[in-house]
Amino acid sequence: MIPDSKILVVGTTEDYVAWLREAASGEAIFLVDEEGRSKRAPSLTPSGDEIITDLNTFQGVWNALNGYLSQRKYALQGIVCFDCEYMALTARLATRIGLSYPPLEAILNCRDKFLSKSIWQRKGVPCPEASQVSTLEEALRFFSKVKAPSVLKPLTGSGSELVFFLKSEGEVREGFHKVKEGLEKRAGSAMYGEYRSPIMVMERFMEGEEYSCDFMIEKDRVDILRLARKRPYPHGPFGTTWAYLLLDPSSLDSGRVSLGEIMRRAASALGIGRAICMADFIMKDGVPHLLEMTPRPGGDCLPHLLKAFFGFDMLKLALDFSTSKPLLEKTDLGAMMKNPVAGVRIFADKKGTLKKVHTERLVDAFSVADVYLKYPEGHLITLPPEDYDSWILGHVAIHLDPAKDLLNQLLEIKNRIRVEMAP
Repeated sequence: MIPDSKILVVGTTEDYVAWLREAASGEAIFLVDEEGRSKRAPSLTPSGDEIITDLNTFQGVWNALNGYLSQRKYALQGIVCFDCEYMALTARLATRIGLSYPPLEAILNCRDKFLSKSIWQRKGVPCPEASQVSTLEEALRFFSKVKAPSVLKPLTGSGSELVFFLKSEGEVREGFHKVKEGLEKRAGSAMYGEYRSPIMVMERFMEGEEYSCDFMIEKDRVDILRLARKRPYPHGPFGTTWAYLLLDPSSLDSGRVSLGEIMRRAASALGIGRAICMADFIMKDGVPHLLEMTPRPGGDCLPHLLKAFFGFDMLKLALDFSTSKPLLEKTDLGAMMKNPVAGVRIFADKKGTLKKVHTERLVDAFSVADVYLKYPEGHLITLPPEDYDSWILGHVAIHLDPAKDLLNQLLEIKNRIRVEMAP
């Protein structure tokens, strides 16, 4: 780092702020949304490395940032964003300041789940058939055309929020109205605010195992940094991931296809030339079919997993990458994997007020590398579809037994964790 130069982290949350303060002490400053902070942590005292302002207006953000930098005589030499809803803002700031970051057009291509698939289809990148829909009639027409189960979701968004699996015309009608109502309730949120019409995307459901990977692309070279197979949660909304099983990044390569080459083609088609990216995809007939891609590392429990098992800090890597400085050789996860390892998420079964999450019986039976609990006592739990975040209470990083059935192990892990609610 150049003296008095900083890396700007745009729009992140308190857990990542704490992580990066420890991993990159003094290197970063944090641009934080004022409304989001007041909802998540109303009693938290702002720190001197935070700029807390309304992130919904570019000029207001620009004024607050420049005032902060001028007062402290800081310069910026890198910019990072870990949150999809603030990537467009980050691209605009990077262009104005002259920092390395994917261009706004690439961000918009990624954020629009129909546009990204349209581009991939034109460029010959495998992905599900999709259509943008803004009326029930358009949704029914697509369902009739594909004559197959479909998935309906917002044009933007993340995770399983407002995502519905549809097998009949009745479910199409019900799902459309649920997404429409959900988007109306979230009209002011940064996640959905930039995209008004069309409001949804409908995709042909694709059978197969779902995977997630992180990769680094620079000058047409792709390095797969992390690969995980997803295990869906059977007791929650469609698309909810229960567990991420870390795999050797080369395990999906075959004589037919290279995962790295597919990621290179998909990223280049969207206009991404240099970035650390996350991609979700389905393996069908030995070929990855892209679901979505975004120029940030994967979230959920994945950064914790990599750090707990392999000492590989993906968040710190993202900061280093943003400054264009030479990077250390990436961790060879495949060579380090002696036994299966996974991140298993902890869910609440009912709404109410959290008292404590008990994991003592789990630690007695499994080799646990890390337990991460998101919320303190008194946290108010609300279940989907009202809220898709508050019921996810944390995760465990755990070693699995390759000789035992995966589902049975996940059920045992779930049964050994007790969520105590306040009376």
